[in-house]
Amino acid sequence: MFLTIDLNHSAEKCTRKLVRMNIPPGQEVYVKVCPIILDNCAQKRRYDPFFGLLGQRLCLLKTEYIECFEKAFQDQYDLVHHLENVKLKNVPKFFAYMLATNLISWSVLRCIRLFPRDNPKNTKFSINFFASIGLDGLTNEL
Repeated sequence: MFLTIDLNHSAEKCTRKLVRMNIPPGQEVYVKVCPIILDNCAQKRRYDPFFGLLGQRLCLLKTEYIECFEKAFQDQYDLVHHLENVKLKNVPKFFAYMLATNLISWSVLRCIRLFPRDNPKNTKFSINFFASIGLDGLTNEL
């Protein structure tokens, strides 16, 4: 599957190949394909719109892909502090495309906490983050 995605430059052609793959019963293809798409996307030097188009076509074919990408959003968010710079740019762009085209539900954003007050370490991180991107005015209340 990894090579099928990596070697095809047409999202339409790649989608057809992925759908036609013979996967043994009990191993749902969407459970394997979604993480592979994200891994491929993350490894590129720059974001390639091909991955968003591929995700779009798969989601339009089966709702199971939508559920899988929504779960992947949560998984990626939980791991974000471990990602390298390139992955920090590419994976969010993929999900931004999926959200902007309404392929995945905006409810996936509920896992994001912008102003954590649960402990001083998280609050300090939030203040430093927004200050570093020029939005320190948002943290005056903290």
